[in-house]
Amino acid sequence: MKIFVILAIVLIVGGFFIVKANNLDLNNPDDRGTFLGKFVLWLKSLGKNTIDTVGYVIHQDWLPVNETNSTK
Repeated sequence: MKIFVILAIVLIVGGFFIVKANNLDLNNPDDRGTFLGKFVLWLKSLGKNTIDTVGYVIHQDWLPVNETNSTK
């Protein structure tokens, strides 16, 4: 449940930033189309960045290195 709330907040805030950065009036049909296009591009970019980050994390060597102390 928390994940859906956080996801909804991220999407709403992202949409708000798109509207403000592009000075869009969502009552205007042309601006709604512009918003939808920019929002879809932002979602694609967000998805690609998430996939890239998860892929990087998965391929890391997370196991500790077994080192023996040879100076004893």
